[in-house]
Amino acid sequence: SSSIVNADVVDPYNVPFESQYEPSEMRCLALVAHNHMKPAMKEFVMSHKEVLKKFRLTGTNTTITLLKSIFGDDPEVCYGPSFQSGPLGGDAELCALACLEDLGGCFFFMDPLSAHPHQADIDCLVRLLNVHNILTCINPCTAHAMSFVLKSALEDGRLDQIPSFFCSQECP
Repeated sequence: SSSIVNADVVDPYNVPFESQYEPSEMRCLALVAHNHMKPAMKEFVMSHKEVLKKFRLTGTNTTITLLKSIFGDDPEVCYGPSFQSGPLGGDAELCALACLEDLGGCFFFMDPLSAHPHQADIDCLVRLLNVHNILTCINPCTAHAMSFVLKSALEDGRLDQIPSFFCSQECP
C-alpha cells in the first residue's frame, strides 16, 4: 500500500512553525460543523492544530467545546467570541461577525445529507461569506488543502495570500 504521507515524520501536519502575525492582528477563523460532520471536524482539528492555533478561533457552541477539549489549557490558543449552536442562532451570530468585519475565514463542514431546521440561517451565512469575500471551506477536503495555504502565508508573512484575515474584500 502506498502512502502520500512521509513515513519519517510522526505527525506531518502538526510540525511547529513561527507565524509572522499574532492572532490579535488578524480577524477570526470560524470552525463550524453540522452534527454528522463533527467527527470529521474533530479529525481535521487534531490533524491541523499547529496551523489553527495561530488564529483567534471562533465558532458555534459545540464546535468551540470540541476545540477546547482538543487544545485543553494550551496557552498558545486564542479564542474569539463563542456563539450559540446553529439552530439557536449561532449561524446568524457568525453573520454578524462577518458584517462587523471580524471574520477572516470559515471552515464550515456542512452535512449535505440531512435537513436542517435553520436552513435559512445557513443560507444567509454562506451568502454573507460570499458577499464579504471571506475565505471559506465547506468540507474536510478543502479545509485540509487550505491549511497548507494558511501555514505558508503565516510563515512567509504573505497577507496577500489570505487577505480576508486583514482587510475587507469587495464582492466580485
